[in-house]
Amino acid sequence: MTMLKETLSRIDPRLLGMPEGRRLMTRLDPLAFALIYLREHLTDENGQLSLSTVHEDWIREARSWVNPVRENKGSRRAYIAPRSMGKSTWWQLIFPMWAAAHGHIHYIAAFSASASQAKQKLRDFKTELDNNPYLRADYPGLCTPARRSTGVSDADRQDMYVSANGFAFSAHGADSEILGMKVRHYRPDLLILDDIEPDESSYTAYLKKKRLTTVQDSILALNLKARVILVGTVTMPGSIIHDLVKHAAGRETEAWITEEKFQAHHAKPILHRDDGTEYSVWPEKWTMDFLNQERHFRSFAKNFENDPMGYD
Repeated sequence: MTMLKETLSRIDPRLLGMPEGRRLMTRLDPLAFALIYLREHLTDENGQLSLSTVHEDWIREARSWVNPVRENKGSRRAYIAPRSMGKSTWWQLIFPMWAAAHGHIHYIAAFSASASQAKQKLRDFKTELDNNPYLRADYPGLCTPARRSTGVSDADRQDMYVSANGFAFSAHGADSEILGMKVRHYRPDLLILDDIEPDESSYTAYLKKKRLTTVQDSILALNLKARVILVGTVTMPGSIIHDLVKHAAGRETEAWITEEKFQAHHAKPILHRDDGTEYSVWPEKWTMDFLNQERHFRSFAKNFENDPMGYD
């Protein structure tokens, strides 16, 4: 039985009508949380639910967030997957919302290639807080912005949200000035780096080196015990994400990956069974006929395989 079927079977209809029941069923299970509170984000245009085995791996990782990180650099993960795999939906909306609702994470700092991209993802998060009736009924302290004694909102801006129960979510461009960032007595305990590199047309090896320095010296230095999730697709041969792809394949490991203790997970679009036959990583979205039509193009190597060929 797949994880989706197992989780659906555990959702008790008798508890669905009560806030306490919904909170109980979802406290330790981000997939149950998504099915109850954010179901529309898991369905396709026909209203069908489906999960890839890649999503199941992500869910298992998120479940570990209920336990604190004990060591410096103790939980740093990189997840590379084909475009349109739902990386931002899961890592910037579903998992953060679940962790915030149940108090598993106190302060999320999220980074994207540009400030406008980061702010858009925070807007998506806040839209759910403002308009999701189940969330507002069950987690009023999360859905209500914090306010000062004067009644003025403490932090409900385009780049920052602080809730009445003390949760904080800030959004930044990868090159923002962020050193020493704190909310009350909390430093970020979850750092999300989502598509932190620009398109190939505006990226160079020099800019990659500069971006990597920012990641190491500014972002990761915010809290050495923070969970770090780095997700994306390759935008250029030799990019930060491409370094991680080569490391995951065991071909080549750049010194920064070892130094920062990243574990890299590379999901390919076409997988192989023991008998040599091929199958799609997410057959409900991409059939093998579609993948076979596209697999010989450079755009497929870059956007699906995340292992682009050089122009030469």
